[in-house]
Amino acid sequence: MKILPLFLLILCSTTTFAARHPYVRTEEGVELMELVARFADNSVFNDTLAPRYQHDCDSFFAAWTNHPAVQWMRSQLPVYCIGYDAVPWLGAHIEWTEQGFVTLPDCTQNYKRWSNKALKEFLPLLSDFYRQSNFATFYRNHEKMYQTAVDSARTNIAAFIDLDWFASFFDAQQAVEFGIIVGLNNGAGSFGIERKRVGQTPEKIAVLLYAERADGTPWYSRRSEEDKILVHEFCHSYIVPDKKYKQKAKRLLAEHCKTLHAMGYGTWQNVVEETLVRASVIRYLIDHNYSDDEIREEIDIQHKFYGFVWLPTDIEWYKGDVLSLFDNESFVNK
Repeated sequence: MKILPLFLLILCSTTTFAARHPYVRTEEGVELMELVARFADNSVFNDTLAPRYQHDCDSFFAAWTNHPAVQWMRSQLPVYCIGYDAVPWLGAHIEWTEQGFVTLPDCTQNYKRWSNKALKEFLPLLSDFYRQSNFATFYRNHEKMYQTAVDSARTNIAAFIDLDWFASFFDAQQAVEFGIIVGLNNGAGSFGIERKRVGQTPEKIAVLLYAERADGTPWYSRRSEEDKILVHEFCHSYIVPDKKYKQKAKRLLAEHCKTLHAMGYGTWQNVVEETLVRASVIRYLIDHNYSDDEIREEIDIQHKFYGFVWLPTDIEWYKGDVLSLFDNESFVNK
């Protein structure tokens, strides 16, 4: 997961091409879950980066901002620790039936953020919100706005990501499908999630933030930070924190707890994963011929604005095995 300071949206990056591209779309379930989280005053999802859309949400659903689904989310989110990526994850793993929302088969087998107890409590409430608020009509009425956002993400971002790099860099053998779900209520956050439908190719999905300029046009462009955000989110699905790094990560968490907690990183696993993801992004920049100035700028951003001051500053270091960062003796003694 990556939270983007607003000023970074206008920083520059470099153009790269890819032979294949991720799909790009919005999804009703993701928009639904992010809306409920917004009304539940979740700090990640209540930014107003797409003012026209947030205005429409607030107006259309004015009578439902204190619905039991919203109340449950507000009170139980900290109990079950289901903020951040857990919100769009559930949205991407539900489908509508005559009985209401159900989750995709076996989806919680490898994802433990949503317990069976939490799902049993919440899904009936979410189903009632969906019916009573007439969310399907709202979603249908905004198809043109969604299409504008999708087209911009596809043209300015998805068309340039090098998908083949991930399998090569992470030595991954399994075939996967890459996708982008544009989240219009994502706020300043973007998230990496995975989805496996029975009988289909596993998906690695970036749930991407969306913002608009004053004239209502999407903020996506080839000269923006979203390129690196997309690489960042796809890298997440390849990195599994190793327990052998637990003590080093817990030390970093204790030393930098204020900064890390402010971004939602409260476990040693978060520290390991986010560190290795950010190091991998820098390697991607190197492998795709970004200039040394652009790479130094990215390292500087990680240090100054995200607080990952333990990342190496030497560009040459990132040309080696960046995934072994926590094994380095110099790192152990930092």
